[in-house]
Amino acid sequence: MEVERKVAPAGGSKVDSLIGIGIVIYLVAMSMQTLIFSFRYSVYSLCAAGVLAVGELPFLFNCGPLALVATWLTPMVKALTYGIVSLGGIGCFMYVSWSPLLLTGHLLIGFLSWRCFMAANAGFGGGYQYDKVGMDEI
Repeated sequence: MEVERKVAPAGGSKVDSLIGIGIVIYLVAMSMQTLIFSFRYSVYSLCAAGVLAVGELPFLFNCGPLALVATWLTPMVKALTYGIVSLGGIGCFMYVSWSPLLLTGHLLIGFLSWRCFMAANAGFGGGYQYDKVGMDEI
């Protein structure tokens, strides 16, 4: 029986971390720029950037309760968390403030959520995947 090596889609977690860092920088810059015009949406976006920073750069937040949170972050948990944060940002866009700059950042978080979901389905990154068992082995 030969073991087949899977290749991470489009570079895997290294590329996802780079995308995440870029989104964090973008969200912080746009949140600071739109802080006067849409305060609540900017504060939500800064919190979203914090969630992304903890998820993509856990070595920077290796103190207190954040160190424990960083151990729970499998690709599927990241995908779910980033998806919820992205949907919250879209909801803030619709109901709080129509800021297309911040909406772009939350759509990018949704894209990162999709990438994490695809990586978890491919079996990368320490998620809770199980080996498929054939029907004749049961």
